[in-house]
Amino acid sequence: MPGGMSGLQLAEHARDCRPELPVLLTSGYNEEFAGAGPVFGADLPLIRKPFRRRQLAEAITGLLAPV
Repeated sequence: MPGGMSGLQLAEHARDCRPELPVLLTSGYNEEFAGAGPVFGADLPLIRKPFRRRQLAEAITGLLAPV
């Protein structure tokens, strides 16, 4: 990402501003999230590339479904 901020940092900043904001992380790099810790639970789900449209649609639907 431009500006020196990672996608994970952006997601965390966005969640600090709006805790209810649904966030879905995507990555094609295992190293990017290595050692990221417990942030990847139900709070910030991760879908790994490559993924199919159906997988993406299911992940988004899961984020937006009422609890």
